Amino acid sequence: MRALHVPGVGERPQLSDLPVPEPGEGQVLIRVMAAALNGIDNGIADGMMAEMIEHAYPLVLGRDRLGAALAAGPPQPRRPI
Repeated sequence: MRALHVPGVGERPQLSDLPVPEPGEGQVLIRVMAAALNGIDNGIADGMMAEMIEHAYPLVLGRDRLGAALAAGPPQPRRPI
C-alpha cells in the first residue's frame, strides 16, 4: 500500500510503499481512496501525542479517510454488562 508515514521516532514523514496489514481482532481492513491530513496528524507526526495515543511504527498519517471495507478480523469477545 502507498502511504504517508513516519518511519520512526523523530523522523520526518515520507511517502512510500508499505506491506498491506492484516486486520486483527475487532478491526476492518479498508481500501482508502482518499485521505486528508488534519491538525491531529500534524501533532502525531511531531510526536506530541505519544503519551496519549499508542504509536506503532511505521506510523501511517491521514486520519480522515474515504474507502471501502475489504476484510474483517475476528470479532471481539462480548463483555458482560
